[in-house]
Amino acid sequence: CGGSEPEAKMPPPDTITLLIERLDKSQDSGTRIMAAGALSHYGSDAKAAEPALRDMLEDGDPAVRAAARRCLDKIGEQRG
Repeated sequence: CGGSEPEAKMPPPDTITLLIERLDKSQDSGTRIMAAGALSHYGSDAKAAEPALRDMLEDGDPAVRAAARRCLDKIGEQRG
C-alpha cells in the first residue's frame, strides 16, 4: 500500500485458515467483519480468502458487505 505503512509480516499458515473459517462458518456479523479486517492486513497472502469474501458481498448486512469489499480491495492492491 502506501509508503508510510509497515509491511505486513507473513502470518503462521493456520492464522489465515482460521480467519477464513470465521468468514465461512460464523453466523455473527461482527465476527465476520473482524475476520475480514484482520485478513486485509495480509494483502496478497490472504488470496485464499477471496471465495469466502465474494460470498460475503451477498450478505444481508451492509456492514458485512463493506468489510468484504475493503478486504478484497486490499488483497488486490498488494497483488499488484
